[in-house]
Amino acid sequence: MTRTDTASVLSLSRMRNLFPEDSNMLAHFAGDWWRRLGLREDGQDLLEYALLVSLIALVAMGAVTTVGSTIKTVFWDVIAAATAAI
Repeated sequence: MTRTDTASVLSLSRMRNLFPEDSNMLAHFAGDWWRRLGLREDGQDLLEYALLVSLIALVAMGAVTTVGSTIKTVFWDVIAAATAAI
C-alpha cells in the first residue's frame, strides 16, 4: 500500500465512524446542525444591538411626535392671540 492508499483507508475508516450504519446520514447532519445552531452565540450580540436600536428609534419617534404636536399647538395659540390683538 502506498502512502496515499493508507491515507484513503484512514479517511474511509474515519468516515465510517462519523456515519454509523444504523443511522440515516441526513438525520445525522440535521441533528448536528440543530445542535450547533443551539450552541452558537456569535449572532446574539448583533441581534441585541438591533433590538436596542429599534427600541430607541420607536421612543424617539414617539417623543418627536408628541413634542411636535405640542409645539404646533403653542405656535397656533400664539398666532391666534396675535391675530386677536390686532
